[in-house]
Amino acid sequence: MKILIIDDNPRRYGELATQLDQLGLNKSDYKIVDCVNTAEDLLVSNYYDLIILDILIPYYNYGEADKQVSIDFFNYLHSDECNHKPEKIIGITSDKEILKKTQSKFEAFTWQIIGYSDTDDDWLKTLLAYINYLIRKNRSEENNYNYDVLIINALQFPELSAILELPWNWRKIVITENGLLINSGQIALDDNKFKIAAIHATDMGMVPTSILTTQLINILKPKVVCMTGICAGNSTEVNLGDIVVASTSWDHQSGKREMFGDKVIFKNSPQYIPLNHLIKRDFQDLNSVSDFKALNKEINNISYSPTLRIGPMASSSAVLADRETLDKIVTTQNRKLMGIDMEVFGLYSACYYHFNNIYFFAIKGVCDFADSEKNDNFQDYAAKNSAFALNLYFQKNLIKLLR
Repeated sequence: MKILIIDDNPRRYGELATQLDQLGLNKSDYKIVDCVNTAEDLLVSNYYDLIILDILIPYYNYGEADKQVSIDFFNYLHSDECNHKPEKIIGITSDKEILKKTQSKFEAFTWQIIGYSDTDDDWLKTLLAYINYLIRKNRSEENNYNYDVLIINALQFPELSAILELPWNWRKIVITENGLLINSGQIALDDNKFKIAAIHATDMGMVPTSILTTQLINILKPKVVCMTGICAGNSTEVNLGDIVVASTSWDHQSGKREMFGDKVIFKNSPQYIPLNHLIKRDFQDLNSVSDFKALNKEINNISYSPTLRIGPMASSSAVLADRETLDKIVTTQNRKLMGIDMEVFGLYSACYYHFNNIYFFAIKGVCDFADSEKNDNFQDYAAKNSAFALNLYFQKNLIKLLR
């Protein structure tokens, strides 16, 4: 396997070089150059499996670094002029604005840009995940991606980030040729170790969640699929910070619009997907024996003591910030509504209709009441409460589910 790194700050790749040596790559298998001109010369007679491209790079090593130089070189790599096109290209930059401006161009070719930081090693872990995938592929090794648990989140922050704080020995791995990256973890229970995959969707909503869930079920073959994160709550049923287990989920906008005289009326016709009764009982038992006092917190001089609630959760294709819509759902669809989000019904649908026999559930922390006072102040707290409850549930019930 051959790697070409094009970066005018080569010293930041010292640890990567050490890791590549440990992976069994020879020094001659990877090369670092500090300008595009040198890279072009190398590509005349050399093939590279992976090119790592700094987004701010000079054409000559004595020139000024320029984003356009990288873009022009990127276009060259995809043109007929380039006789040795790499299998994969990864961009890297420490400039967040540059990352945002160029991300769509890379993603159009299914490539990725990584944000570099000298304060953490997430960028290095991501690079190594791609490199490991290419090494396995080049060695024709069979990739065994059978996982016990799949966790889907709608948001990277604060939802997935809360899951990755759990002590499950997380690492990043690439599982598909187009570079799908997951977080791979492991939970130890009674001398058994179970594999856990966690990922966030690239877009919010039921459809992206359903598609991602189906794809990952087919690849990872999990026995348990779940969603954690945040939701809006019905203030007559729950409090901020409470953890809601979705006992049933539906798309509250499902139905039919028709003319009634000179008016258009909407007739609700939601399809409800229920939680497995055994899982529901497990959560009821968990609620009766577990102590959630560790989640008590004072925010803005107000004390919050979260509880675990089990009840109906609707899904919406839009963010709700008006009490009128929520009240209408309560009065016309489910008077016991506890929460509303944008993804759970997509996950429940994907699992419910899949050919595999899958246990599935959703646990979400209440971060607002879907009214005009909606804000982001409680999102981090609610997401961490959700992750806490998931860990507690797995400690007591995961072995039973996987039997």
